[in-house]
Amino acid sequence: MRGNQYTQDFKNSAVHLALNGDKSVLQISEDLGVNSKTLYNSLNK
Repeated sequence: MRGNQYTQDFKNSAVHLALNGDKSVLQISEDLGVNSKTLYNSLNK
């Protein structure tokens, strides 16, 4: 079973928040309802 698929715009926005925001990656992922590992993976691409 596959997980959620996010649009490229959503991924770009999430990465932008993680790189430029005042919150931790964990907090941003919780706010967006995304698994923190998913966000970390997007950051490492």
